[in-house]
Amino acid sequence: MATNEEFEYFQFAKELEIPVYVKFIKNSFSPNLATFLGKNKFTQLDAGEIAKLIKSIGLVRNMRILSMVLPTPTIAREIDRRGEDDLWGAESIVPRPGHKIYRYKKFGVMVYSFMSCEWQLAAFEDFGGPENDGVYKVIINRFLSWALAPLGVVGFWGVPVDEGVVIMRQNKSKGEAVYFDFFKNNIISLDGNKKLSARFKIMRLNSTLHGRNVAMSAEELLSFLTTHTSYFDYNGPSVPVRQIIQALSKSVQGLLHPEESFRPRTDLSL
Repeated sequence: MATNEEFEYFQFAKELEIPVYVKFIKNSFSPNLATFLGKNKFTQLDAGEIAKLIKSIGLVRNMRILSMVLPTPTIAREIDRRGEDDLWGAESIVPRPGHKIYRYKKFGVMVYSFMSCEWQLAAFEDFGGPENDGVYKVIINRFLSWALAPLGVVGFWGVPVDEGVVIMRQNKSKGEAVYFDFFKNNIISLDGNKKLSARFKIMRLNSTLHGRNVAMSAEELLSFLTTHTSYFDYNGPSVPVRQIIQALSKSVQGLLHPEESFRPRTDLSL
């Protein structure tokens, strides 16, 4: 069994003091993993910070640590297998007594329970590589969406823009997600953190619009956000997640925006 000194720890949105972490044994994965985590708002902890974290385990409410491990041959077969759940796509969740099992076919299996501080993701040593960046983002954002929900933070597939965020399907966002901390009035994205301002907009791209925006009703925005959240469960979003989405739909303006006017990732303005 590895000692604490053999693990590397990364904290999500460290500047916001969010108690969500990823850990793995040093040199067990490709160096791409550390690079990938850094690009996705994780900060590597030093020895002193790790020691402080370990002492706080069990004392900090809603702390989550994702322990990444290499799969055993049996688990590797489970990751690669074909099954009936493949009919619904690459991702699946299977409930078990006391925990749930999330699988992204051919890439990883995660075991998690909201009653436990530490969760486990079995993935191959090339996890985080650029060839499958979108898949790895989906997996890490599934973890974040589950881990952040008890903190009142809800994620949606999408990207930030100057006026707010553009919410879209998972494949269109290439696995990127934007997180709303509704109670602290924060927006967390790959481009940094910002406050939810009075003029903040949630935008939905529309291919039939030209040269103008159209306001969405609160009901339309609620339906749209509910179907584009990065929170994934076989029963749909949890009650607290639904409540936050409902509150968002009533307090933030939703707009239909011409798809033809949307700028690429290199230009975040509309």
